[in-house]
Amino acid sequence: MTLTREEILAMEPGQELDELICNHIFDLEMVAHVHYSSDISAAWEVVTHLMNDHKDVLVQGVSFEKNRLFDCAIYEHEDELAVTSMQSSAPEAICKAALLAVLNL
Repeated sequence: MTLTREEILAMEPGQELDELICNHIFDLEMVAHVHYSSDISAAWEVVTHLMNDHKDVLVQGVSFEKNRLFDCAIYEHEDELAVTSMQSSAPEAICKAALLAVLNL
């Protein structure tokens, strides 16, 4: 299955996105459902894995009046921005940015 950048960014948090994280980030088949895309402690495992793979990860919250967004930026090769994802939750932003980075999208 070949995914596009737009398809990944359009995904809702949930099992499909979590399975992609298992397959492409951890190189595992999904055995038990881990809520990477909706649980911040599980999403932080993704951040740690990326950092162990020599990637820098910046996660920040941004408020625009009543809107709150979370941005995840992944950097490679001495501050070269690889990808960024701004979403309504930090776990979702982390998961989508991670997939975009490892899939080179």
